[in-house]
Amino acid sequence: ASEYAYFKPHKYEYLPLDLVYCGAVDLSLGEAIKGSKVGVVVLGVDEKGQVHEVESFEEQIVPDETIRRILNLPYEFDRFGIEAVQFQRYFLKVIEEKSKALGKYIPFIGIEQKRRKEERIEGMEPIVNTGQILFRGGNELWAEMQDYPNVEYLDVLDTLEMAWRMAKQVGVELGVVGDREGARGPAEVEVARDEGGDAGGVGRDVAAQGQRAGARLDRAAG
Repeated sequence: ASEYAYFKPHKYEYLPLDLVYCGAVDLSLGEAIKGSKVGVVVLGVDEKGQVHEVESFEEQIVPDETIRRILNLPYEFDRFGIEAVQFQRYFLKVIEEKSKALGKYIPFIGIEQKRRKEERIEGMEPIVNTGQILFRGGNELWAEMQDYPNVEYLDVLDTLEMAWRMAKQVGVELGVVGDREGARGPAEVEVARDEGGDAGGVGRDVAAQGQRAGARLDRAAG
């Protein structure tokens, strides 16, 4: 990145094999000032809590194709964030149903946003610039981090922020990331299942997901 770039991301040399996977999708149905695409970001958390970009894409695709692409991702997800507003709530319900019908359970989590897209993206500056996420490089996400704010689309950058929230929750539950600002600080928004938003149910669901993630790392270490 140039000296004056907003983001100064760091690349990893290799991707660890034993990761807890989480992801997010930004459907961005026309509300972005600078256009709209679908963004998908997959992150992996290693046993030390380091977060890696596993893959990402930003494309103009229809909802059915978005569902197909997500369900075909070859990872066992601990959680996957989707904005839970307006049409996105319907999308969340449909993709959960299709996931279960295929026998591929992905714990989808509805995310209710409380800040503007640009605020969420710019809040990622210290996380990206200090290497708390390591990146593949050479893709659309990398290019947009280099060029921000002079980018045509904001969607994959916004998706990175949502996926980061998912990854931070994984780290906290595994005991490798402290429960500090960034994990559950002022920038966090409420997350709830699409059906009713029961806080107790969400807490139980998240705790169960953390136990599954810990078990996977235990198996990998054994």
